[in-house]
Amino acid sequence: MSGRQYARTLLRQRAGTWFEPLLGLVGIAAACVVALGLLAGSASAISNLPKTSGAIVVNGTVNAVVTSGSTIVFGGAFTAAGPYTGGFASVPLAGGTLASLPAINGTVNAVASDGSGGWYVGGSFTAAGSSSVTNLVHLTSGGGVDTAWNPAPDGQVDALALSSDKTTLYVGGAFATIGGATRNHIAALTASSGAVTVWNPNADATVTTLLLSPDGATLYAAGSFTAIGGSSRAGLVALATSSGAATAWNPNPSSTGTVSALAVSPDGTTVYEGGSFTSIGGSAISKLAAIPASGSGTATAANITWATAAAPNGTVGALAVSPNGATVYAGGTFTSVGGQARTDLGAISASTGSATSWDPSPSDTVTALAVSSTGSPIYAGGTFSTIGGKTRQDVAALSATDATATSWQEDTNGQVSALAVTSTAVGVGGALSGVGLQTRDGLAAITTSGSLLDFNPDVTGGSATVDALALSPDASTLYVGGSFTSIGGQSRASLASVSLATGLVGSWNPGVSGSGATVNALASGKDAGGNVVVYVGGNFTKIASTTQKDIGEIDSTGMLVSWNPNVNNVVNAFQLATDSNGHVTTVYAGGQFSSVNGSTTYKYVAALDPTSASISGTWTSRPAFTGSTVDALALSGSTLYIGGGFSKVNGVTNSGKIAALTASTGAANALWLPNPNGNVTALAVSTDGS
Repeated sequence: MSGRQYARTLLRQRAGTWFEPLLGLVGIAAACVVALGLLAGSASAISNLPKTSGAIVVNGTVNAVVTSGSTIVFGGAFTAAGPYTGGFASVPLAGGTLASLPAINGTVNAVASDGSGGWYVGGSFTAAGSSSVTNLVHLTSGGGVDTAWNPAPDGQVDALALSSDKTTLYVGGAFATIGGATRNHIAALTASSGAVTVWNPNADATVTTLLLSPDGATLYAAGSFTAIGGSSRAGLVALATSSGAATAWNPNPSSTGTVSALAVSPDGTTVYEGGSFTSIGGSAISKLAAIPASGSGTATAANITWATAAAPNGTVGALAVSPNGATVYAGGTFTSVGGQARTDLGAISASTGSATSWDPSPSDTVTALAVSSTGSPIYAGGTFSTIGGKTRQDVAALSATDATATSWQEDTNGQVSALAVTSTAVGVGGALSGVGLQTRDGLAAITTSGSLLDFNPDVTGGSATVDALALSPDASTLYVGGSFTSIGGQSRASLASVSLATGLVGSWNPGVSGSGATVNALASGKDAGGNVVVYVGGNFTKIASTTQKDIGEIDSTGMLVSWNPNVNNVVNAFQLATDSNGHVTTVYAGGQFSSVNGSTTYKYVAALDPTSASISGTWTSRPAFTGSTVDALALSGSTLYIGGGFSKVNGVTNSGKIAALTASTGAANALWLPNPNGNVTALAVSTDGS
């Protein structure tokens, strides 16, 4: 793999890190060096870059990468890794291989099956695969984009509902035009063509939820509107699908709070509402209600009794009803519902309003629910990491009998906001970029074509973060550094060795200690005698049980070598220069230190003798920094590239964040001024000379 491809994998992003090991780089700062980092404004810019099959996502951050042949190993703060799917995926009911679909490059808020193996998908996005589509797309059963179907609403889509005869797709959201016609926040499209129909309720504000009655005659809509269908309606309305006019049904929820979720009984007699409202149907009913579908929408005494029994102590954001109508499932943010302690998800008797014994206890909010046609399982989506007694990231299938999570496991790397179930698949959408991730704690490996390998050493304890990786000279051993207390089930204090072939933890166990001890940098090479050594940098006061601050050298047995540059602060990066035999000739170190070997002459970066640990005798033109910290180093021939948080080198304007030094002397190149607008946290050099 070339240096260009390697550098792409160094990309760091906050939640939902992704990288594409076989794509070219976004931009090159010079002919042979690439700088990557959390530049000002870069997080959103990076997330909007096109991504293709072969990309990998994790549910956290990637901090370090090494490559060996066709294998890429990466470490960071994550618990799962898998293929890039974009904001939507179609997952078989039995789990396993995802349907091959063009990746949607943004957030998905609503999904609906087209009844023929395809999907209507709405949200906030601009592309599906290589097709330009705005906020609404039809994905065909063949796994492609229906390019002739392109209504292109000018604002985000929040809700979809497809008529039972599959002829009409109702759309709600924040748009003002769709299909080339003016339609404020709600519209009906011909499902086959995407053409806008004459149906036009004309809401005065966003429509966030849509629900069709079982007979298809009524479309219930909720949102922030106050007028819709030609009538005043405070955030909740029943619209005639024949005309778009508001019916007499008007529960009139309180102006404080909203209706966020809707469900209807299978017989169509009762509409369930969830949200943050404090009154609805003319009564003081809070957060969860059952209102007769017929009449004016006034709550009866029986409805009030039900709502009083059901009342949650927090908000409801998702509702679903069992096929037999006996059970109402409610998800949201609460700690009690139906008169029982239930965290964020519960099942309520449709006849009494009391909670059943069903209690999956998710670890965090539930924002989407769907029930299979047989009544089990119940699919839940949200931001949880455990549910039904098992580890499940953001989406799970739960037994309707005992609330345990089934074997279906399709972890994601972001919030699941939309679920839909067909006879063969589950549509999963949200603020995410990967579905079907596999458990990988802190360390994972892929092929250069993007296939996830079984390599899974399992980093745990502490912050369970990997910040540094290095391969032994023969590439058989992976050295791992960060902030953790265990790896592969073995006790290790932020330092470990792992077999690259098997993922098994080696006996190498020097460890670091001190308040907040972390390892930020690793490098491995051969000393003058040809022995394997590992350079360790970070924030610590002891290494291998010996007092030594922030930097050290360890031999292949885990013993500390008597090599100590005596830096006074954190070390963040290493680069090694070697001779023709692979022996280390110079150790370049970067970090937050302001003195080396008791001298303040060298600040943030230094060239160290591998035997004596003194400053290299040829480093006579040390750079003078304005600002602080060097976080990344890259060596290319006679040039040492440095990146970090400094604002100037040698007082030269536009020399901040990244600079080029003569490797032999430390002199700064005053003409090489890429001038990025934010800190540089990673550097890599092309090996193909380009």
